[in-house]
Amino acid sequence: MIASDYEWFVDGLIVGGAEYFSGEGAREDVGVVAVNDHTLEIRLTRPCGYFMQIASFPTYKPVKKDFVEQFGDAYGSEADKVLGNGPFILDSWEAGMQAVYVPNPNYWDKDNVHLDRIERKIVKEENSRAQALLTGELDAAGIAEPQWREMLDAEGDYAYINQAGASVEFFMYNQQNKYLKNTKIRQALSLAFDRERYIKEIMDDFGFAANSVVPPVVHAGEQLYIDVTKGENEVVKTLAKNNPDVKALLIEGLKEEGLSANPADMEITMMTRGTGEWIKKSAEWIQQMYKEELGINLQIEMVPWNVMWDNVDSGTYEIAVGGWTADVDDPTNLIDIFHTEKGYYHKDKLSWTGDRADAFNAFIDESVTVNDPLDKAELFLAAEKILVGDAVIAPMYFRETSSYRRNYVKNNYSNPFTYQDYVGVFIAEN
Repeated sequence: MIASDYEWFVDGLIVGGAEYFSGEGAREDVGVVAVNDHTLEIRLTRPCGYFMQIASFPTYKPVKKDFVEQFGDAYGSEADKVLGNGPFILDSWEAGMQAVYVPNPNYWDKDNVHLDRIERKIVKEENSRAQALLTGELDAAGIAEPQWREMLDAEGDYAYINQAGASVEFFMYNQQNKYLKNTKIRQALSLAFDRERYIKEIMDDFGFAANSVVPPVVHAGEQLYIDVTKGENEVVKTLAKNNPDVKALLIEGLKEEGLSANPADMEITMMTRGTGEWIKKSAEWIQQMYKEELGINLQIEMVPWNVMWDNVDSGTYEIAVGGWTADVDDPTNLIDIFHTEKGYYHKDKLSWTGDRADAFNAFIDESVTVNDPLDKAELFLAAEKILVGDAVIAPMYFRETSSYRRNYVKNNYSNPFTYQDYVGVFIAEN
C-alpha cells in the first residue's frame, strides 16, 4: 500500500496502479518499470494529453528507493537526507530561514546551468521582502502591496512580473448541516458573497472574481476553457441572473427544510483558515456582508490553518474556505478534485451524496474516456453546472501573482503551471 494523498490524481491512469493501491493487485503488475539506468517506462490505461505535465510534477518524480528507506521518516528533513537529480542540489538548509542550492555536477544539461549559487530565503512579511529588495539582499520577491510597488517601479532597477494565477479559493459547505443540506440556502450564500467588492475592499484590487471553479488561464486543448465554453462556465453569473432576489431564495430554502423563515434565526458558523490579522479582517467582512445582504448572523470561529484542515478531513465544520492550485494546464484538475469517491474533496469532506452527486461523478468518469479536448470541455461544463450551480462549493476569487526581479537577472521565465529549475538563467549587468 502507498499512503499518498495524491494517489487519486493518477488513480486508474497507470496500468495496475489503482489495483495495487487498493490492495487487490500485485506490484509486479503496475505499469512502471525502470528499463535501464536512464529510462523509465510508464504504461497508461488510456490516452492522456497532459501526462507529460504530470510526469514533471514534483510529487510524481522518481526517487531512489534505498536512499529513502535508509532514512525512513527522517527522509527529506535535512539537507543531507535529500537526494535529487535536477540542475541544482541542496547544499544547506535552515528550516524556516533559507535553503542554499549549488549546481549539480552530474546534471545532463549542466552546460546550460550558469548560476553558481541560489539562496531561497523565507521572508514571510511583505514589508521585509520589499526592504530586502531595495537594499540588494534579495534579487527577486513576491510583492503585491500598492505602496511598495510604486516605490519599486520608481527605482527603475526591477522588472515587474504580473500574471493571472492558476489558483482558486472557494467556500466549502458541509451538507451534514441542517441548513447547508439545502441547495437554495447554499445558492443564496454563494450569491450574497459580492466577489467584485471583496476583491476591491479586502484584496486591494489584487486577484479576480471567480464565477467558475476553473481559472481563466486554463486551457482546453489549444484554446482557453472559458473561450471554448463561450463563457457558460461562469455559472455564478447564470445563477445570479436566474435568482435576482437572493434573500427570497434563502427564505424559500428555509421553508423547504421546515425551519424558521426568519434569516436572523439561523445559527451557522464559518471556520477560518488561519488566525492572522488579514484572515480576521476578511472573516469579519464576510460576516458583515451576510448580515447586510441576507440578515443572517454568521458566527466566526478563528482556528489555525492545520486545525481547519483537520476539521475538514473529519467533516466537523459548517462553512470553511478551501482552495486549489492547478497542477496541470487542463480543467480536469480543478473539477475532478470534487469527485465524491475519488477526488481530494470527497464525500467525507463535503458530505455530498445523492442523485446530483452521482450525475456529477458520471460526467467526470466519462471525461476520462474522451480524447478530444473540446468534447471533454463539454463534460466539464456540465459537471460545473452541478458543482457550482448547486453551490456544492462557491468559488470566491482567482489568485494573481505579483513579483519583482532585478533587471540583471536574465532569461528567467515562468508560468503558473511550471516549477522553475533555473536552467539557462544568468546574471548580466547590461
